[in-house]
Amino acid sequence: MSQQALAVIVGVHGAAVSQWERNIYTPRRDMAQRLDDELGADGEVLRAFGYADSAVTLLVGGLTSEQRAAMSELVVQSVTRLAARVTAQGVELARLSALLDQRLPASQATTK
Repeated sequence: MSQQALAVIVGVHGAAVSQWERNIYTPRRDMAQRLDDELGADGEVLRAFGYADSAVTLLVGGLTSEQRAAMSELVVQSVTRLAARVTAQGVELARLSALLDQRLPASQATTK
């Protein structure tokens, strides 16, 4: 595949592909991912440009764009649930602290 053909597929100028090949510039992560997907390289392009530095990146590199989108959505949902739990625990701790303040004699409340 020519540099120009690859550039058209990825959506960049042909000169950009040439500069990536000659190690003058590194493509952005999303461009490296598109290159990897288009070439069916299973993460090799990502690793070549230094983007596959974790187990998660290696795993995601082998997924289709639809699978990556689904995984991203799961991560967002998980983080949202975790944040809600942390907030709920913080509220619960604040309530317990208020209850303790009410039940402790004034002399003990100041030594906490």
